[in-house]
Amino acid sequence: MVRNRKKPRPQNSLDPHQPRISHMRSNRVFLILGIAAIAFVCIVIYLASSHLKISDVVSSKALPYKIVKEFAHDPTAFLQGLEFDNSDLEGRTVYESTGLYGKSVVRKWDIYTGDILAETALNSTYFGEGLTVFKELVYQLTWREHIVLVYNKNTLDIARQYYINIDGWGICHDPLSHRFIISNGSSFLYFYSESDFNLIGKIEVQSISKQGLTTPVDKINELEFIDGKVFANVWMTNMIIVIDPKTGSIQQYHDLSGIVDSMAERGLETKHNSVLNGIAYHKPTDKLIIAGKQWPAMFQIKLGWF
Repeated sequence: MVRNRKKPRPQNSLDPHQPRISHMRSNRVFLILGIAAIAFVCIVIYLASSHLKISDVVSSKALPYKIVKEFAHDPTAFLQGLEFDNSDLEGRTVYESTGLYGKSVVRKWDIYTGDILAETALNSTYFGEGLTVFKELVYQLTWREHIVLVYNKNTLDIARQYYINIDGWGICHDPLSHRFIISNGSSFLYFYSESDFNLIGKIEVQSISKQGLTTPVDKINELEFIDGKVFANVWMTNMIIVIDPKTGSIQQYHDLSGIVDSMAERGLETKHNSVLNGIAYHKPTDKLIIAGKQWPAMFQIKLGWF
């Protein structure tokens, strides 16, 4: 039996639907290509701004460092802020803020003996962040709670608290301009009055490339005020950047990958939670300490050309 086959439509058919279908397919292809191109550009911009290599956008080279001494550190402490008690002329006493809900504390301890001299646990609904010391008080940030907890620096008893309208990440005190400087994970530093903790200004942190171009640098985290400059960790990087608080420009940077890698060799997830985070400077002895979250050690280092 011979089956009747449907004759193929000639290519020059005048079927009115064929051009429309071809046109729709072309539009769909162009739409997909356009979306892909936009997505690619967005990814490039995101990588360039949010996860940039500081070395690619700062005009100066990374300054070297050397390790002077290693101190033991509580490996369970999710370190968020670190500061020396500069009234202790020997540079033994530090204040430390730790994070995580239900585990956040502020403590005062001796870095040579490990003895805890005072400690206060935060309410379980608070996530501890950076801290700084001003006069006889310790100021500790909380993350999304927007509360600044203020303690007596000797006993760590709560003295008062303030409310701020940004997330708390890092904080330092600027004695030259009589203000607190706070980071919130963005590219901005926020200035608060030391007398009443009112917001009095902000400035964007920017790098200057070898070509003279400026690029905002975000994820600014832990802060320390040293000789008129703000030293800052950049979250999820191995860098400490040095910022001019008057202009927001990055003056120099320090790549501490060697120290971070040594922590990774000890089994820490330094690319996730156990990141570099902690800078403390003791002016009377010119002692600089750096540390990280859940690190078993802190390091006294010397920066610059020796």
